[in-house]
Amino acid sequence: MLITIALVLALWYSLYAKNLIYDAVVLFGAYIKDSIAGVLIFIFLAALSAMLSPLSSVPLVPLSLVIWGPFLTSLMLLLGWLIGGIAAYAIGLKFGYPLVSSFIPHEKIDKWSRQLERKVSIFLVLAFRIMTPSETGYIFGILKYPFLVYVLVTLLSELPFAFVISYAGSAILEKERQIFWLLAIASAAFLALVYQAYRWEFKRIAAGK
Repeated sequence: MLITIALVLALWYSLYAKNLIYDAVVLFGAYIKDSIAGVLIFIFLAALSAMLSPLSSVPLVPLSLVIWGPFLTSLMLLLGWLIGGIAAYAIGLKFGYPLVSSFIPHEKIDKWSRQLERKVSIFLVLAFRIMTPSETGYIFGILKYPFLVYVLVTLLSELPFAFVISYAGSAILEKERQIFWLLAIASAAFLALVYQAYRWEFKRIAAGK
């Protein structure tokens, strides 16, 4: 996910890419700007990307930014990711390990399950959700993790990504480089802190301290 975001942001940064985006808006914008179908398609693709990690809704963001702006794009991304996360949880809860292991390696399922089976705080669960791929939604379902807590954790973990992607993309399209780099550096610092806390706490718990 993070690699995809980095590659797409790099692509946006080129003048050629921005020209392609505006050409696409001219071609399709009139058809989808005032159409609920365009919004539903975007949300559906965002939900699908939350269920299938190789897919990503990020490449669609530039078009969405020009048509709907960064705030609505952020909300649509967040809603789509939340719906996808809930769907992944429901699949894990209903069909369990046999189905989920058909598209997620056993090693990953076992590793994530061991981490979540321990009695950990909601803050550590939040860090886990931020630092791991979207497929972990299935694991929460398999483990029958409390649904409302899972929804809250998913919402909080996806919220910063949705807004940073949208507003950083908007900054590029509007040639606001200072805002872009401020968001990029702040995001990198935030992820580094969460990652270190995540690693340290799980190592401490694994050691039984």
